[in-house]
Amino acid sequence: DVITSTGSTTPRNMTDRWADTPNVKDFGAVGNGTTDDTAAFQLAAAIGGTILVTAGTYVISAVTITTSTEFHCEPGVTFLRKASTDASSGSYSSVTSSMFYCIVDGVTLSFTGRFTYDGNKANQTQTEPTGFFVRMYDSGVAHTTNTVLLVENGRFTNGTSGYILVKGDAASKEFRTLVYVINCTFTDCMPGKGKDDPAT
Repeated sequence: DVITSTGSTTPRNMTDRWADTPNVKDFGAVGNGTTDDTAAFQLAAAIGGTILVTAGTYVISAVTITTSTEFHCEPGVTFLRKASTDASSGSYSSVTSSMFYCIVDGVTLSFTGRFTYDGNKANQTQTEPTGFFVRMYDSGVAHTTNTVLLVENGRFTNGTSGYILVKGDAASKEFRTLVYVINCTFTDCMPGKGKDDPAT
């Protein structure tokens, strides 16, 4: 079948189209700053490989990573933490403590290109230990292969508690996470209340 994509004037057959790098919008992402795009990013992450993120503001709560994935961001990409998702879980290990949470070892998670992470702190409860952009796997048991995080050209702002969480472990458990943070800026991160602090 030959189709013409919205906004294009060039017809293309489906074989050529699907040979392109997958785009988060192929999975249903909208990027309009109001629509919840979590499900679309979860579908893309389940496929893994290189996923193109085109310009837009993507509202996301929590996405679990189980396979090596690179989110390659065009200029103008903002990951906006969904409002009211920064509630205390009572544990740093909660999947909901991070926008992207690598839940297995031995994978590579990359954010390349150029992007902004907006923690949306004005619309959060500002209660820790939550509010991270990404959290890497730690099982408390011996790992068999390295886990890798690469973040480049990121601007991190309006956060609560923190932006990147990598938990170490005893050397006897061979916890190996290689972290590469390149040309990133971190500003306006407000420490949240402790999980056992009073509500007021």
